[in-house]
Amino acid sequence: MTSSSSRRARKRPTKGNVIVPESLSGQLLDLFSGDGRRIVLVINAYLDESGMDEQAPCVTVAGWCGTKEEWQKFETEWKQILQRREIDVFHAKEHKDLWPAMKSALRRRNVRGFVCTIPKRLYKEVSQETRNWGGNFYAVAAQACAHAIAAHARNVHLGKAAFVIEAGQPNVSFVRERLEALINEEAFSIAAVAVATKKDFVPLQTADFLSHIFANNKKVWINALIGKGNGRALLWHFKEDDVRRLNAAYERLAKRSRQLRDERRAIVKKMKKAMASKS
Repeated sequence: MTSSSSRRARKRPTKGNVIVPESLSGQLLDLFSGDGRRIVLVINAYLDESGMDEQAPCVTVAGWCGTKEEWQKFETEWKQILQRREIDVFHAKEHKDLWPAMKSALRRRNVRGFVCTIPKRLYKEVSQETRNWGGNFYAVAAQACAHAIAAHARNVHLGKAAFVIEAGQPNVSFVRERLEALINEEAFSIAAVAVATKKDFVPLQTADFLSHIFANNKKVWINALIGKGNGRALLWHFKEDDVRRLNAAYERLAKRSRQLRDERRAIVKKMKKAMASKS
């Protein structure tokens, strides 16, 4: 008789009678998704030459969310496309001829895209406390996008999300730290935060595609990708009121962080005093 745990065991891919080792990307997907218990959200900020340019008016942060099963299906199809072209890693800037294939592959999957654009001038309007908590403009923009996406996931009952941020972007460790600090905040619906490369975690290549399209204002492609439905993206353009709300939220978080820090210090001080009295 087969046990319930055996029935639930995931089948490993085989070739003939030989078990094929799972790819690193597949292993990471298992890890990030909690073996399928939560959705996985990949995030990329467009920080190419124009994105880092002091004159660039906005920072664009984009991502896609989907279940473990949908990302597995996408990855299988996308890796076959790359292998036929003898491409190791897709980069939107370098592989424009693959844009149609990427769009088609996304349309066949139940994944949703999200794009957040934030004018750089608005960063001047946030308080010093917000800057201390949120970091520089890129860090604040990445966190704002993550919060907006998490709120959407909660509102449409997708559950908590595991956030995967592309490695190598400025302040990525700081952004990860700040998002991890919100894991216990129900309003943000964050289950976990991780960092990976596009090569090691294939779904991140979709975020690179989306952020590049919007940051470079590719209007024909924007029209093709924006909207509701599978493989399409929602667009949020942050305005003054949005930044004010974000500023207020950060100030509350900073205040709470200080309170928790003070409470921890008080506990440590009390413990040291108790130990000293015993000695």
